[in-house]
Amino acid sequence: MTKEKFTKLLKVIYTIFRKDFRTKAVIFTIGFILWFYINLEKDFETNVQVPIRLTNKKYQRTLLDTISSMAHIKIKSKGKFIMATNLAEKLYFELDLSGVDKKKTFFLDPDIFYNKTSFEIELISVQYPQKINVVLDSLVRKKVPIELKTNYTLASGYVTTGGFSQEPDSVIVSGPLKKVTGIQKLYTETRIDSNLSNDYNISVPLVLQNKATIQYSHKSVNLFQKIAIKGSNVFKAPIIITNAPSNRKVMTTPISVEIKVFGPVNELQKISAEDFVIKIDYNQINKEDMTAEIISETDVKVKWNISNKKVKVIEF
Repeated sequence: MTKEKFTKLLKVIYTIFRKDFRTKAVIFTIGFILWFYINLEKDFETNVQVPIRLTNKKYQRTLLDTISSMAHIKIKSKGKFIMATNLAEKLYFELDLSGVDKKKTFFLDPDIFYNKTSFEIELISVQYPQKINVVLDSLVRKKVPIELKTNYTLASGYVTTGGFSQEPDSVIVSGPLKKVTGIQKLYTETRIDSNLSNDYNISVPLVLQNKATIQYSHKSVNLFQKIAIKGSNVFKAPIIITNAPSNRKVMTTPISVEIKVFGPVNELQKISAEDFVIKIDYNQINKEDMTAEIISETDVKVKWNISNKKVKVIEF
């Protein structure tokens, strides 16, 4: 081919590329794929993080202190292998604790490095940590009570009703003997709620120690107290005379007393005069002024009072 013909051919190719964008794109893509494939066949070094796993730990033994769960390492392999797999799942260090009762130092070296891929991957270096100190202790469990660091006040005109509920009242703590022994009680976070007019219903976190090595059956406590509007109610209850002789007619004046109850309106609605036994004992009548002290019997839990403490007795 003469120089003139070759120059002419180059001009034609240049004209095609300049005017036809699709041709440019196809050629560029093919070139990039070829470049990428050639480079993936080369060896590369890269930094990755891989897990540190513990195996064959003895029954009823546990870590006294936490250890690093990941190792920062440098590996070498072909580019296509590095891109083709999830290295964090297939590469790891394994610390075999089958012969360890108290403590042992493991050096992160190729002897305990595992490659579960189907590719050739070389461990170049371990950057951090280069060794792991494993210290074991007896695994113990115990029940620990909870002490509340909470309080609340009620808005004016409101009172509590029903029992106070706390769930749970204790926590199962498990972990190394050396650390669990020192835990005699767990506390909630400090919390103060003021001027409540709705039910006291909260979840309060517990203050937990050494969470990395100690496990807790609960991490919070649920508290509940029903709150209701404060009210009052008044009703009359007849006075009963006990131990009166059958041959005498005895009566009191007045013949009934007023009972006033105070408390949550939802509880007051369930209370009536039938919930009270109001009586006097004939044998306890003061013969000088013919009065007797009133004896009250009831299972009512709310506050209450009666209009009379003594009554006049008429006998005929």
